[in-house]
Amino acid sequence: MLIDLIARGVRAGEVSDAVDPELATAALLGAVFYRRLMTERPFDPDDDGLLLDQGSAVGAAPAV
Repeated sequence: MLIDLIARGVRAGEVSDAVDPELATAALLGAVFYRRLMTERPFDPDDDGLLLDQGSAVGAAPAV
């Protein structure tokens, strides 16, 4: 399960401890399901790195 994989990364120090595994999973899968259900273009698995980069950039943005 993706939640467990992210939680394992948090425990191992590979993922920031500020990341909530359940919320991160919802954000990642939400993008995939949105593309699949709401557009005519399915999510391209080759774009998974871009999705993570975008999510990281948003998470790193300073609070306004």
